[in-house]
Amino acid sequence: MSKRKSNKDLGYRYRLGQNIARIRKQETGYTQEDMELYTGVSRAYYGRIELGVHAASIDVLIKIADALNVPLYRLFLDENDKPI
Repeated sequence: MSKRKSNKDLGYRYRLGQNIARIRKQETGYTQEDMELYTGVSRAYYGRIELGVHAASIDVLIKIADALNVPLYRLFLDENDKPI
C-alpha cells in the first residue's frame, strides 16, 4: 500500500512556498542564493520548497523565518494577513 499525497496537501505546500517567495522578494529582496547562505539549506532544496515540490520540516521553516526576520506564523499568512 503506497502513500499518496492528496491534491489538497500539494496545494497547501505550493501556497506556503509561494508565500515564502513573496516575503523573500518583497520584504527582503534576498535571492535564493542569499537564503542558502542565511539558512544553511541548499539553494536547490530551498527552491523546491518555494515551488511546493518539497515539504519543509518545522526546523527548516524556523530557519527560513529567522533569515527573513519574520515570526514563524507570518509564513502562513498571505499579503492580507489571512491564513493561506
